[in-house]
Amino acid sequence: MVSVLVSAGSLEEAERILVELDSVSRSMGSSALNAELARAQGEVALSGGGGEAALPSLRLAADLWRQLAAPYETGRTRVLIARACRSLGDDEGARLELEAARETFAQLGARHDLDSVEILMNTGSTRQGLSSRELQVLRLIAAGRTSRSIASELFVSERTVHRHVSSIFRKLGVRSRAEAAAYAVEHHLLQAH
Repeated sequence: MVSVLVSAGSLEEAERILVELDSVSRSMGSSALNAELARAQGEVALSGGGGEAALPSLRLAADLWRQLAAPYETGRTRVLIARACRSLGDDEGARLELEAARETFAQLGARHDLDSVEILMNTGSTRQGLSSRELQVLRLIAAGRTSRSIASELFVSERTVHRHVSSIFRKLGVRSRAEAAAYAVEHHLLQAH
């Protein structure tokens, strides 16, 4: 129910349900309920924009689900951990969690979940090691902007833009603005993160 409410944007109602789930979990002392409570708490924190606040609950939930030998629930929780990592700019951590979830869903034959993870991995899941500023510059390069125009828009010197462009080329393994733009399109780097 918490997941449905979070998806619908009803955070207040989700938080109310968390209080009830916490009460039930305490009275029953069930490891599965404790795991579900921790996952739900992490999901609510994440939806409220708190990737850092979400991670302890989500990691606890994943550990509890692993102890209970519940691979599907572990995989679902790993996807949430990946989203939290990504919200904090930890693309490598997000990638590792998504790969583990993908492997689990493939072994279980959970096709819908596997497809969802593949989408997350392939659409904006990584910044290719680029900083936020480098992503801005790359998007402007892809739009056909000159260094002078980029410098003006970002309120930096042309020399700074040239340094960013060199760094982008090195990180992406490209040699020209055209190659950088093509790479950005192919790897979905033009979407806002």
